[in-house]
Amino acid sequence: TGLLYLGSLSLLKSVTQLPFAIYQTFKIEEEYGFNRTTPKTFVLDWFKGMVLGSLLGALLLSICIQVFLMLGDSAWWVAWIAFSLLGVGLAFLAPAFLLPLFNKFTPIPGGALREAVEQYAAKESFTLKGVFIMDSSKRSTKSNAFFTGFGGLRRLVLFDTLMDRFSVPEVMSVVAHEAGHFKKNHIPRTLALQLGVTFLMFAFLGWVLRSDPLHTAFGFNGVSVHSGILISLLLYSPILRLLSLLPNALSRKHEYEADEFSIRTYHEPEALISALTKLTAENFAHLTPHPLKVLFDYTHPPVSERIRRIRQLTTNSART
Repeated sequence: TGLLYLGSLSLLKSVTQLPFAIYQTFKIEEEYGFNRTTPKTFVLDWFKGMVLGSLLGALLLSICIQVFLMLGDSAWWVAWIAFSLLGVGLAFLAPAFLLPLFNKFTPIPGGALREAVEQYAAKESFTLKGVFIMDSSKRSTKSNAFFTGFGGLRRLVLFDTLMDRFSVPEVMSVVAHEAGHFKKNHIPRTLALQLGVTFLMFAFLGWVLRSDPLHTAFGFNGVSVHSGILISLLLYSPILRLLSLLPNALSRKHEYEADEFSIRTYHEPEALISALTKLTAENFAHLTPHPLKVLFDYTHPPVSERIRRIRQLTTNSART
């Protein structure tokens, strides 16, 4: 009953959001020259997302509901542990099994860039399982690069749009930045903070499941696990808005540290500035967003501030 109830609400939400996703992709993105998604690709992405979301959502909800049914509403911490273990497991499995369902990953061919990546990884003792090019151009003109996986399974992924328009030093400065996130232990810190936020969410759910008046106020005849989950999600949304201030601030701090790592290990600050400038121009990012917008929504500092910091670090380094 709980799965059918929450699943039908989730399906209704997905269907009502579909027209906005279509408008975003084929109107707004198209108007500014970003869109390369065909209707066929859009439909396939939506369908795959629905199937994966349904399977994973059903698994997570089943675990959560079963734990509360077996152990009572005070067992929220058991549900949190189960949810966290499954989430961490998916973080390891997603790069190898889920991402290839949406994009094609091709090993980077031999050449100057591959040699540069391998030399940099060896110099920094940075383990890589491989370097791959992702066919992002079939959906968008936007460029980026990222690492997936952990430890010996770590892979470097470069957007093919990045390969087409960026020089080797520019790409390498971005690679060094991404490597900095791992070397500075940003990934476990972020994961720990996310687990802390979900801990508060499950504690909140445990409180909701003990509140008969709250269920009555939302129109439910009695308390149930699935109604408690729905009420918790509705009430927790504005709370999460405030709780996101800390993760966003930490993420912006991490970006500055990764920029510094790139400069210190790759020694090409101008290449990093050039790469950031190109990414900003090509993605039409806002150069001077309002401070409150940055505070609430930005996980990366404004690029103008990042460039200012890079130049300051370069000047200080030259003086010393």
